Amino acid sequence: MKIAIPFYDDSTLFFASKMKALLKDTEAHCITHYVVNGRHSGVSDRQMKIYLPDGPDYILDATTEISAKFYADYSAALFCRVPREYQPLLKNKAYMKSKDRPLFVAFQPGLEFTPEKGFKNRQEFDVIYMNSREQIKQFEKKRRSGQYFSWGHPFFMLPDTYNPSSKAAVYFFAQSVSPNSYNARLHVLETMRAIAIAHPERKVVIKLRHLSDENQHHVNVEEFSYTELSENLKDIPANLEFSACSMEAALSDAAYAITCTSTAAMDAICAGVPTMIYLDYVENYKDSMVESMQQLFDRSGLIAPLGSILRLEAKKPNNSWLQNHFRSVDFVEELVELFNKKSMIMST
Repeated sequence: MKIAIPFYDDSTLFFASKMKALLKDTEAHCITHYVVNGRHSGVSDRQMKIYLPDGPDYILDATTEISAKFYADYSAALFCRVPREYQPLLKNKAYMKSKDRPLFVAFQPGLEFTPEKGFKNRQEFDVIYMNSREQIKQFEKKRRSGQYFSWGHPFFMLPDTYNPSSKAAVYFFAQSVSPNSYNARLHVLETMRAIAIAHPERKVVIKLRHLSDENQHHVNVEEFSYTELSENLKDIPANLEFSACSMEAALSDAAYAITCTSTAAMDAICAGVPTMIYLDYVENYKDSMVESMQQLFDRSGLIAPLGSILRLEAKKPNNSWLQNHFRSVDFVEELVELFNKKSMIMST
């Protein structure tokens, strides 16, 4: 069965890469579609080589090739973000009633701070994957006839273990626009410097979302990059580093993960890396993401004060919260089963 995974920017590239890897040993043949046109910012060659070393399977011209005919022989199409060029297909009632089309499956791009808006943008899909068990209950009354609801995410899979490892590295996972002020980002940078000074035996790495010259036309453009801010700091310890490596490479090297509002928190938990969420940074009241992050992680046990961050006092996530947000490998098995039941789902 042919499964399309369209992507057009860094977030959707990460999703496509992860999903293709998860489905690699199943009967689903995943085909990545790099959707390009003048509006999309695209991804850099560097990012492409990291996440799809062999390149995309197909480069799709969004202005001419997104059509009913193009997708006629696909069993399913998986999305995290939905490019606007797909809306004519999704909103075409006659087409959506046709059997000669793929099963349209929607995920979230990562942490969803505005679930109502996220659901509204995906309401035409045949299958919608929520980010938690609770969200299924939240949107149950809005389910239309025949629509299949489930939960799970390729970045949110139950970890096998969750313990400090013998590895020495501490990673801070940066987000492009959060923290969003100069002072807040400088404070975070100084915090990482303080950890490096206090723990000279450890490598402290600020994991960049992208390099400063990448994704300048992205919807979220970084204004105060950590690398540029570091140029104004004195006495940067030798064990404080910057890296734009892949998420997989970072997590394979990390003994601890620290972030403020990034989906990387879920990746780290999934990988079994002790994780700390830092929200009490300078000028956090200016950042609209803080309140949402606080709500999402309120029962996790992972929100840490500055003192705990500096001492690397990471806690295990509360089990009930973990079970509500993270799913086992049966999530992948369910997906393949849905592909096989395409005609049954679309006939209801």
